[in-house]
Amino acid sequence: MKIQLKIVLLFSFLLGYMSLSFGQSSSLTKNAFEDIDSLMTLEERPVVVFIHTDWCKFCKTMKKYTLTDKNLIKTLNSKFYYIDFNAETKESINYGGQTFEFIPTGRNVGTHQLAKNLATINGRILYPTLCILNSKNEIIYQYAGWLQVDEMEEILEKVNK
Repeated sequence: MKIQLKIVLLFSFLLGYMSLSFGQSSSLTKNAFEDIDSLMTLEERPVVVFIHTDWCKFCKTMKKYTLTDKNLIKTLNSKFYYIDFNAETKESINYGGQTFEFIPTGRNVGTHQLAKNLATINGRILYPTLCILNSKNEIIYQYAGWLQVDEMEEILEKVNK
């Protein structure tokens, strides 16, 4: 009886381990702004920044449907550095030799300086915004609005040529 229990436990453990390792291969690798400089020394890649807020329904939809596509995840993980950035984070961020701060615009509301720098298009910030930077931290692409998988794949293909 004890041997059967040990076999069942060992089998359950192995199954759980295998499902975790398979799940990791299909998850999107999220990087932090602070890590980009050191990552660029290993391999230069464009940086894809997904700028969103917690209250934006289009941001949530894009996260749920577009950014869970396995082919898109594979492309982002292999050819880009991906940053998931909440535009209302209150944390200071050191990036590209500068420190960026949260700018309050009212009681407990505001926009992070870095979001303002990366997501402003024609004087406005809309969410979600996709911003792609080159290895010199220069904006090479911006798009405000929800992107479907095929639209995002097309953008990434053009940027990566």
